[in-house]
Amino acid sequence: MSVQIIFVGDVMQDILISFKDQIAYGSDTQSQIKMQGGGSATNTACWAATQNVSVGLVARIGDDQTGKLIREELIHPNLSLNLVETPNSRSGSCGILIDAEGERTMFPDPGANLFLSASDVPSPWFETAEIIHISAYSLLRTNTKKTIQEIIEKAKQHNIKTSIDVASSQPLIDNDGFNSLAQLAPFNYLFANKDEAEVLGDTSKIKSLCHNLILKKGSKESIWLSTDREVIDIPENVEVVDSIGAGDAFAAGFLTSLVKNEPAATILKNANNLGSQAVKISGARPF
Repeated sequence: MSVQIIFVGDVMQDILISFKDQIAYGSDTQSQIKMQGGGSATNTACWAATQNVSVGLVARIGDDQTGKLIREELIHPNLSLNLVETPNSRSGSCGILIDAEGERTMFPDPGANLFLSASDVPSPWFETAEIIHISAYSLLRTNTKKTIQEIIEKAKQHNIKTSIDVASSQPLIDNDGFNSLAQLAPFNYLFANKDEAEVLGDTSKIKSLCHNLILKKGSKESIWLSTDREVIDIPENVEVVDSIGAGDAFAAGFLTSLVKNEPAATILKNANNLGSQAVKISGARPF
């Protein structure tokens, strides 16, 4: 199947730990625990697949039972997979604490994701894709930084538009996030939430990294900024189960509407609508 959007980055097995009371450090805290698929790039690809757009996912799994489970879960008619099994490696996993307000705190173990290679992206995908979307987690890791640079350079050679979600505030702080992004700038599209934007600098500084800056401010508003437009949309007020994958769903809604050539206001509204769907369910993915 030819793909319209390529997604490159992490695939994880999430361990969700939901709790209502204050954590009793050194003792026991009542919780609900479940396992579910995750990984930012994979989450975004899954949400995009639900929007009747053909997408491809490139990621690494281990040669373990978790890797087999991950592959079995990622079945959708609009989703093409290139999950490369890495010998003698465990699949990535992430422990996620979810508090009473639905806010999440993550404890990732990348596992096989550290072995991502530029050759993992199938060559035919570069011939049909309109956009390639990268999770900055892969760019910010020493092990895979060069890989992402090579993939982005090849995408640009094929006139594929580049998109990046800047991941999370702490990895940006720990890994000189602005300069890491600047080495590949300008991106066509850059997604950042409030905390991530504060790490990267003021709006004019962040805009130097991209042609289109999409700022996600949770339940308040989303803003799309470029040289010739400023689009603002306020998401619907919904009851939050948890916020895992909301930003990934938002990016999926934006990018899939973009390849459908929908009006700017519709693109941002669809992004917010998909993000709102994500917070109403437990976990990061729609399937």
